[in-house]
Amino acid sequence: PRDTIIEDYLLTQQYLDSKHLLKIVEQHLVEAKVEFWEREWLIPYCTVHKENIQAFFDSIDESYGSIEAYLDHALSFGEHDRKRLQELFLESFK
Repeated sequence: PRDTIIEDYLLTQQYLDSKHLLKIVEQHLVEAKVEFWEREWLIPYCTVHKENIQAFFDSIDESYGSIEAYLDHALSFGEHDRKRLQELFLESFK
């Protein structure tokens, strides 16, 4: 269920080192010779927020109607691929 997916996504906050990720992104910007950015701009992309995943789901629903349709049409997954993902990433799969 989506609520479980959102809860699991938010667990990332416990394990993601956002400060380290920000440093990596800034180093890439330096190497790409980007002359100006503000760290504040990068924070939404290097942190975890419920609004991010909710916006993802809203976009999927609007564009494809369902996660299954998104997987099938945008990512060219079929039923076999979806079942394999479930086997790999879900604790219980029936």
